[in-house]
Amino acid sequence: MTARQMLATSVCLLLIVACQAVAAAINFQDPVGWSVGDADSTFQEWDTAVSAYSLSATPPSSSNVNPAISSPPALGATPPAFVAGSGGYYSFEDYQVSADVFNHGGSAGIGGPYSGNHGTRIYVQTSATMNVDVNDGGPASVFPDRLEIVMHDGSPLTGGDNGSALQVTQLFLGEVITSFGLVPLQELLFEFWLPGYTDDFRVQFESISHTSLLHLRVDSSIVEATGIDPNFDAMGSIDGFDFLTWQRDPETYGGAAGLEAWEQAFGTPPGGNLAAVGVPEPTATILLLSASLGFGVLRRSCRCWPYQSQRKS
Repeated sequence: MTARQMLATSVCLLLIVACQAVAAAINFQDPVGWSVGDADSTFQEWDTAVSAYSLSATPPSSSNVNPAISSPPALGATPPAFVAGSGGYYSFEDYQVSADVFNHGGSAGIGGPYSGNHGTRIYVQTSATMNVDVNDGGPASVFPDRLEIVMHDGSPLTGGDNGSALQVTQLFLGEVITSFGLVPLQELLFEFWLPGYTDDFRVQFESISHTSLLHLRVDSSIVEATGIDPNFDAMGSIDGFDFLTWQRDPETYGGAAGLEAWEQAFGTPPGGNLAAVGVPEPTATILLLSASLGFGVLRRSCRCWPYQSQRKS
């Protein structure tokens, strides 16, 4: 092989590796139980590839709210964070990121009123690179740390604290090409249920040092959570087959509220008690049944660490 042929081969291999690394992102998913643009829902996304971030009041790069709201959502970060050359937030120390969202039941929203039986279901998805050595065992901790849902003034909300998340799912963990070379990129999905709350809210979290937030998506929907029988297949017990029934036609079985009712009653036999029967956490059932229907979490092979997921019944 001539020197020119060897050079051409090396360039081709480099391009292949680069394409494989970059192709891994973004694995963000649409919410389960409602569609973007549905009544009483909000969707907002901040993407550095579309618009540059600022440390305060960054408007979303894309959004969809129904009905309309009078104030747009805004994303910001606190020092020592700064806007990196990549367009994302970066810091050599821990820093806080927050996104104010105007829900339809809040002071800035148009719509409602809603009864006390209503609540807000929220999906938050993050994408961030981490400046760590992937050959050294991967990142020391999950990005971001302590993600929670609070009021605009920072007051806590029932169901919004980090420990109350219905799920924390890793959508992707692999390598991407940056100006620093290959670095790990992690994409996470968080799900929350705020019972009885339909007002405006804030998504806030602290990042670990040496991370760069590139992409954030927040979906929310106000739903009614009472009066739904989670025995969707009418077979008596509340199990994974009820979830399959709901997943094939979510709107028929209460949408997001129906899923909430199933999560709360999962594994309960007729007249039984969830704690007494010792059933497994719903995570494994959801993922196994979802994968069998092709609805499972999207993952791509890119020298990834094992899949991580937590879900609470």
